[in-house]
Amino acid sequence: MYYQKWGNKYIQQGKLREAEQLYRAFLKAHPTQMDAYLRLIELLLRMASLPEAKEIIEAGKKAFSDAAYFHIVDARYHQRIYNYKKAQTILEETYVRFPENINLQLVRAHNYWVLGDHELALTLLDELYPKLDISKGKLSERFIEAYIHILQSQAMHDKLKAFLKKCLAAGIKNGEIIFAYCQLLSSRTQYQGANSFIERQLQSDVFNKDLLSSVLLRFEQQKNRIFQALHQQDYASYLKTDSQENFLSSLEEIETHLRAHPLLEFDSHPISTVFQQFRQLAQGPQKLLLQTAISPDECFQISEVIIDHIRNKKAFALIRLGDGEGHYLPYKASLQSFQAEDQQFSQEIWWGKSLITTEKWQKIKALYHDAIAHANILGIPDPQRICRNLLEPGLNKGELNRESRGLLAVMNTVESLSKTYKEAEEAPIISSCHIHSQLEVLGFWELILAEIDECVLISSHPELPKWLLEKHAVKLSKEYLLPTEYKFAEQMGYDKSPEKPHFPDHFEFICRDITVAYPGQVFIVAAGFLGKMYCHLIRQRGGIALDVGSTADYWLQFKTRRWNAPGPFSSQDKMLYNRLGWDMLKCGNTQLAWRAFEKIAQSLPQDPDGYNGLARLSLLANNLPEARRYWERVLALSPDNKQAMVGKATLAEKNFQREEAASWWEKVISKHQLDLAYRKKAQMLINHAHYQEGIATLDQWIDIKGANAERLMFKAGLLIKAGEYGEAVGILSALHASQPGDEASTQLLAQALVAHSAFESASQLINQLADYQPESCHNHDPTYIRKLLKTWNTYYQEGAGFDRPKIFGIGLSRTGTSSLTEALTLLGYGAIHFINPITQRIIELEDFSYFDAFTDSPVSYRFEELYERFPNAKFIYAERDLADWVRSSQNLYKPIGFSSTQEFRAYLAKSREESGKFEKFCHNYHPNYIEAYQSLYAQFPNWEAAYLAYEQRVERFFADKPDEKLLRINIMKENTWEKLCAFLGKPIPDHPFPHANRFVPG
Repeated sequence: MYYQKWGNKYIQQGKLREAEQLYRAFLKAHPTQMDAYLRLIELLLRMASLPEAKEIIEAGKKAFSDAAYFHIVDARYHQRIYNYKKAQTILEETYVRFPENINLQLVRAHNYWVLGDHELALTLLDELYPKLDISKGKLSERFIEAYIHILQSQAMHDKLKAFLKKCLAAGIKNGEIIFAYCQLLSSRTQYQGANSFIERQLQSDVFNKDLLSSVLLRFEQQKNRIFQALHQQDYASYLKTDSQENFLSSLEEIETHLRAHPLLEFDSHPISTVFQQFRQLAQGPQKLLLQTAISPDECFQISEVIIDHIRNKKAFALIRLGDGEGHYLPYKASLQSFQAEDQQFSQEIWWGKSLITTEKWQKIKALYHDAIAHANILGIPDPQRICRNLLEPGLNKGELNRESRGLLAVMNTVESLSKTYKEAEEAPIISSCHIHSQLEVLGFWELILAEIDECVLISSHPELPKWLLEKHAVKLSKEYLLPTEYKFAEQMGYDKSPEKPHFPDHFEFICRDITVAYPGQVFIVAAGFLGKMYCHLIRQRGGIALDVGSTADYWLQFKTRRWNAPGPFSSQDKMLYNRLGWDMLKCGNTQLAWRAFEKIAQSLPQDPDGYNGLARLSLLANNLPEARRYWERVLALSPDNKQAMVGKATLAEKNFQREEAASWWEKVISKHQLDLAYRKKAQMLINHAHYQEGIATLDQWIDIKGANAERLMFKAGLLIKAGEYGEAVGILSALHASQPGDEASTQLLAQALVAHSAFESASQLINQLADYQPESCHNHDPTYIRKLLKTWNTYYQEGAGFDRPKIFGIGLSRTGTSSLTEALTLLGYGAIHFINPITQRIIELEDFSYFDAFTDSPVSYRFEELYERFPNAKFIYAERDLADWVRSSQNLYKPIGFSSTQEFRAYLAKSREESGKFEKFCHNYHPNYIEAYQSLYAQFPNWEAAYLAYEQRVERFFADKPDEKLLRINIMKENTWEKLCAFLGKPIPDHPFPHANRFVPG
């Protein structure tokens, strides 16, 4: 009892050497007691003193030939030296002798699991499960770990759920079970349920005694909160949050938990120093994206940076540092006695017996440190990894373990480098050392590889080039094939004792041979510790180096790390990809959006969300047939799918098919009572002069949904468009009376009053509107309309006269008239384009008296008349290359049903009732519209003749006019601000010249 008691105390205090001496004394004093052997063997295996452990194992096998334990522990010894096949041989031989030994069966199953034979491992565990008395609340941790992970990897969610519930009901609440149950809930997007479950566990006595698990559960809570926000809210709003602030907030939450925990004296523990280092990093010039384990946004930001460098062919290196790499960074003085032993341990894992001598290390030491100092993205241990190691049970009050020493060395090095980052031109991004795996879990490597046409590969996998080509169409320009890590060679079926080891033979050759064929050439590097130095040399020579690490093993289905057991595409994965796709669509990054939706469609071909996203992107690209195919696929899977029904209605509108569009909007209204459908249907009908139907739809909407201010405002706006100004004034007057301070209703009422010719009342309201300089001249931009109302009011109050200076843009449509209008607005003019946005009518003669500047066809077709009517006016003739103008005009009018001037002539001759097409605008039947387009286009044999005839008309008219009356300008080509402002006598604004309404051909 003496030896056991004091041995346990030493271990709890982290005094493993003292415990070893005690157990050796125990064995010497009691050589016939099995427990003396067992305790010493377990301790030596824990300390990784493997030769000494093997010696005691062999002695135990001789002393107790009929005991299964020593054969089992011999197999475990071979597992520790990564010889799983030898371990399996020992286990099978032992199983013949001891078939009922439960511990033996557990180790057998675990060994099969590690070797990748999950089906056989699961069969063994299923056979064993009934023999374990779970009702007593006791179950082997080895069984729990293997069973949970196999069920997870095989996507047996129902079976896993039943097992976990049975364990919980029996009172078995170790960390493995709790985490698995939380993750199961999260994978089904039950985030609130998962967090409530975590909170209940944290309040129990179990987790007051289990410091590490309680901290890891806090991290799990943080992750669930983020995923819940993404699931319930707009992903774009989450993107706006500051990553540094998020990190510091989460760090503070974990620290608060640690300070309150009864098992930890936080201020005297090494973890307090690490937390302070994290704070300093967050306050430095480097960007901190260390929460990639819990934040998909941060993973996305990393992928964006990588893709940006690939697209722009900028030199770049992604390098990651784990505990093994840390063994080659400076240790603190108190830990230096462990460094040589730690380095030897890591090297044996990497290269077997081929070690770096002190002399060779001195030669490559500077290269290693330069690699770390100059990485663009540097992966370091994240807080979760640090906590997992520093808070391991039994070590929190004493000696740090090997992994912890390596991780602390990384943190100390990065802290010292952070001082130099302040002076660097470009500070790095500090991310998690697991960023490679997190990019894979969230699917971002797939997006990154899609940007690469060819690459150089440095890895140990001969099958990787084939995988890259077949999976991602990435061709290989060169390959450096290395021996694999000694630790995993047997598991992967590779040579454990290559003729030429990685170090020094391959290393020295590769360092000399690396050649970057062109700036920005991509190198995919999966070469362990030495790969960090390859990445630095690649970056230094102008290439892009991506340290993918064990992700390369995952790509080829090798399970070399706990995370990289291939799993199915879950509902949580789909949610993240869907959110990512829609957010990227909003941000304009259509390539990434396409990849995200494509991933859903490929992984879940019976799920409509991926096809919905692809259809929307096709619509944006003006690929209407492709959009139709995707939405028809959605409707085949889900006939009442809201997005697809809206999409079909939108497609019909795009194709000017009024009846079909109206039918689809009616279906959306019938099935989903969607406000958008009422709005769109009414708007579409009124836009195309079907006023009674449109207003009836508005009334139906308000009857069903209620007459709130927003709906009444929308109805009033459409009534103005329909010319029903009196009714619009009635609605808006009532709204204005009920909410007199509301700017939007006041402005719309002023607009309706102007259109209704109630000028005095309109003027009084306009005086109440705040001044605001718009940045856009879009017809529906309320700030632009406010600018026009102010201009109108100025003319009304001062008296409109023909002697006022006016500006007339007399270029034809498709010569940049919208851009010119916006430019004139930015210069301070009240400028209108084609339509008076206040009255919603085509520009008429009376409009010329109330505004400053005018553009497009209602101006150009009668510019001679305007010259005589407004003697102080200036004229701007926007011209364009003839071939470009013809192509643009054809593309503009082709969707309406014609692409030639002859077809235009026939089109203008039709009435709405005669036309089978869904007319684009109700003003197609306005006399000014018909007169303008007949005189400008329809009377000519083709577009070229129309353009040249108009150009000659302008030249003839202005030939004998003063030069200062006309400006000829090509908005598509010239320094437009300079010419325009010189002509108008205005200073050049601090704003890019606008280029609005550019047509994208289908």
